[in-house]
Amino acid sequence: MDACVDIFRFMAGAVRSMSGIAAGEYMEGFTSMIRRDPAGIVASISPWNYPLMMAVWKFAPAIAAGNAVVLKPSDTTPVSTVRLAEMVSEAGILPPGVLNVISGDRDTGRLLMGHGGVDMVAITGSVRAGMQVAEEASHAVKRVHLE
Repeated sequence: MDACVDIFRFMAGAVRSMSGIAAGEYMEGFTSMIRRDPAGIVASISPWNYPLMMAVWKFAPAIAAGNAVVLKPSDTTPVSTVRLAEMVSEAGILPPGVLNVISGDRDTGRLLMGHGGVDMVAITGSVRAGMQVAEEASHAVKRVHLE
């Protein structure tokens, strides 16, 4: 569990210390600005291998960047992810609804990725699964993160 806490701390610090020029006049008469806005609701699918840490690596950066997350762990290894979400909820670390975990199989993942309320999708998995997620997300022009 200490490793999970370390990841939370790292991601929270990384978001606060993002560097880069925030504004500048790169073309005469025009000011360019960088805005970092949350994507909204991020749907993530984590894999079966190393399930607890893979789940944390999925939702910690998304939440640190201001998003809400719906995470679907692998149907073969969901227990550690579900338990972590319960512990986060019991501890009152996040407001209700910011971290959500659903269990299910590939069909559940497909429904999650295609849901109209989801703004961004992310998956760590096979090339085949990534291609399916990217195709599903393309119908609504959702942001996609494939690993």
